[in-house]
Amino acid sequence: MTEEENELFEDKDEIKEDEVVEIPKEIRRLNIETHDYPIKVIVEMIQDGDIILRPHYQRGFIWDRTKSSLLIESVLLNIPLPPVYLAQEEDGTLSVIDGLQRLHTFLDYYEDKFPLRKLEGEGLDNLNKLTYSRLKKEYPKAKRILDRGNIRTITVSKDSDPDIKYDIFERLNSGSVKLNDQEIRNCIFHGKLNTLIMGTYNQEEQKYENDGLRANKILQEAMNLTELHQRYLDAELVIRILAIIEYRNNIDEKYKNSMKLLINDYMKDNIYADEERLEYIKNLFEDTIDKAHQVFESKLFKRYHNNDIEKTINRSIIDCVMSSFVDYELKELLDKKEKIVLKMDEMLNDTSSKYIGTLTGMSFKDTVTKWTSSKNILKDRLELWKNNLNSIMD
Repeated sequence: MTEEENELFEDKDEIKEDEVVEIPKEIRRLNIETHDYPIKVIVEMIQDGDIILRPHYQRGFIWDRTKSSLLIESVLLNIPLPPVYLAQEEDGTLSVIDGLQRLHTFLDYYEDKFPLRKLEGEGLDNLNKLTYSRLKKEYPKAKRILDRGNIRTITVSKDSDPDIKYDIFERLNSGSVKLNDQEIRNCIFHGKLNTLIMGTYNQEEQKYENDGLRANKILQEAMNLTELHQRYLDAELVIRILAIIEYRNNIDEKYKNSMKLLINDYMKDNIYADEERLEYIKNLFEDTIDKAHQVFESKLFKRYHNNDIEKTINRSIIDCVMSSFVDYELKELLDKKEKIVLKMDEMLNDTSSKYIGTLTGMSFKDTVTKWTSSKNILKDRLELWKNNLNSIMD
């Protein structure tokens, strides 16, 4: 559990030590192609739109100009560069899995956006303060060496399983600040669904607008946030909610003992969602969280006893409430509001046999606090809450 999660969530999203995450039965496809391109050709491919740079998807770890200059120096000294990993999209364009900063550096230099600085290689100190245009004019030999410098690209073809791209990104994630799960999803599963959840990206201000599902005021208030989470944990929670709601009747098949994989699957299953589907998802989330808020108010998504309320939210309680409230109209829930709030209080604090799960033998209280990503514990808490809510509603 990361430091950011500790600040936001009361529960620990983990599995029991003796459990192993199930590997999907299907054999995941991986088809790759390897090419060596001159740097000038790579830059032209970026300028022509054949290679798409999306710096905001990778949280903008933009190098300073000294580090960028040292990359140019490495090429001039004929030092081999690490390969760049690309992913082929459905339209044939290539997006960057790993190597964004290198490609961005070359593009910026060829477009005269910075001069070289602090070069110390033998015979290269004369190149300091030179942009690409000046390098071309004053040191044509150095310009030719740079243009012809090779970059090896390894491309994951579009018919490979999306999980493969996720795995490659995760394994190559070696920055000074590691990308978390949702930051990786933001790179891999970009598209209309991701935009619906994350919001529109403002290129000029280099930030997301408050028009995504994660900007929902109820969600932001429950998470004690005053602005969008910088590392996208609000977006991850939205996807988790949607996945639990839509897969609630098919947990045995869909859940592989890892909430991360379930969230990935939801993005994968809906990556090509059309406008009608996106509108349905939007309404599903907003309507259900509004129901939950009107019933629980300040106790929304939190453990509590009477008026003693935890400060942070509990994702396991969110699983239960959101997956069950979707099946009822708001008026029905408000008619039984007091009983629902009292029942959740009782279940969160009563460890007697009437609130014991059949699969784990654990109390409901324990299923929302211990090993909460374990499949049977997830199933037990959903079933226990659903049965007790149904008894109230019926």
